[in-house]
Amino acid sequence: MSTDQWVGNDVSQGHARLEGILRFERLSHGFALCETLAVSLVAVATADLYWSYALEWHPDRSVTMAVGAALGLGVAGLSLLRGSYERAIEPGPGFLWSGLVTTLRIFTALLAVLFVTRFDEGYSRGTFFSQFVTSGLVVLTLRSVFQRLLRERLAKGRVERQRLMIVGDAQLDPQLQARLSARGCHVVARLSLADTARADEAETLRAIVNTCRESGVERVLVHTSAELGDLVDRLLHDLSETPVTVEVLPHRNSPLWRAKGDGLAGLPAAVVRNRPLSRLQLLLKRVFDFAVALGALIFLAPLLLAIAAAIRLDSKGPIFFRQTRHGYGNQPIRVFKFRSMRVMEDGAAFRQATRNDPRITRVGAVLRRTNLDELPQILNVLFGEMSIVGPRPHPIALNETFAKEIKLFHRRHNIRPGITGWAQINGHRGETDTLKKMADRIEHDLWYVDHWSFLLDLKIILMTAFSRAAYRNAG
Repeated sequence: MSTDQWVGNDVSQGHARLEGILRFERLSHGFALCETLAVSLVAVATADLYWSYALEWHPDRSVTMAVGAALGLGVAGLSLLRGSYERAIEPGPGFLWSGLVTTLRIFTALLAVLFVTRFDEGYSRGTFFSQFVTSGLVVLTLRSVFQRLLRERLAKGRVERQRLMIVGDAQLDPQLQARLSARGCHVVARLSLADTARADEAETLRAIVNTCRESGVERVLVHTSAELGDLVDRLLHDLSETPVTVEVLPHRNSPLWRAKGDGLAGLPAAVVRNRPLSRLQLLLKRVFDFAVALGALIFLAPLLLAIAAAIRLDSKGPIFFRQTRHGYGNQPIRVFKFRSMRVMEDGAAFRQATRNDPRITRVGAVLRRTNLDELPQILNVLFGEMSIVGPRPHPIALNETFAKEIKLFHRRHNIRPGITGWAQINGHRGETDTLKKMADRIEHDLWYVDHWSFLLDLKIILMTAFSRAAYRNAG
């Protein structure tokens, strides 16, 4: 059986097994919403009952509602930030204890706020402690029920936490399979490297990378051995162009195989490559992107309408131009732009714009020089296909031209593409008619991928608006 057949058949079987399966992220986010509402309602109800029956008076109801909402949002928000909901998958009481500790931290913060604002004089100690007790009981009850239902679905293979690919050892140990399934890890592809002929190695590595991209693989487990050392090194190099976490396992005949480890499912694995952004960082970046894009769409609506009218009056053709480009994980996305040219080239027919290009319209020249032609990509950000800041998405034909010449070219796609980016504010935008121009742009894109931070995104946004370098080579 050829490499492509082996991978393809296993992947198709993996997809069949994934039908009707719920993603753990959706379950945990849904539970976080339920926990928020439950804690908020119980805190408000407890305060009402205590004040009505114990004190026989009631302060402003808006105060109890505000405190209740703050408590509910605090417990769920802190749990999300600390990854506490992930512990629901693990056996033992860790998930329940984390709920109690989180509740204690939130109430401690509330106590500090009440003391600093001197509002504690109107907020009785009895109310505070009764709210803490009832909120803690609600958190314990909800988490106990959620964990029990979750583990039942995990045992039936109905919850997916991660999509996994195993490379190097096609024989999946039944005990290992059970450990992975119990933690929501679904093996969507397996491939043995032991029988790979020297002449087929490049094809094998390409098939593995393509499978990661096409099947949404999130983690790759690589079994190593002395005989496969060179091939594994090349595999790790190629996998760096995909947004996956890579763990290396010792060979099953190694004494290390029986050791207890901190890797996936308690395996003695070493993480040799992580995804560029953690789940928390991805969440923060996505929330920031959505908020900024929605605000920009509302604030810039008059400007967008004025540009649309100018395009319509200037030349024949549609207002918007949609072009297929590479997005996150090398997947194709359709990018919105204001039409700035008289042609609508896409795919293989694409030809990059040059300075003083006769295809550019009069209005289009102004839009390209001021970056305003990119504004409709706010819609791509709202749809989750792009980010405010990230490597600029290139037309697929342009990527295919340079990917063969520049090492790790596609690693820039390990993060969502952006409307603006580190390369653009450093003057690396516009026409890339030489290999050096594109190589300089890719160098800046990869630096951004490796050094991402929230503050760096803010810096890039400000420099896009106020730095002259961001407009260099425009047109």
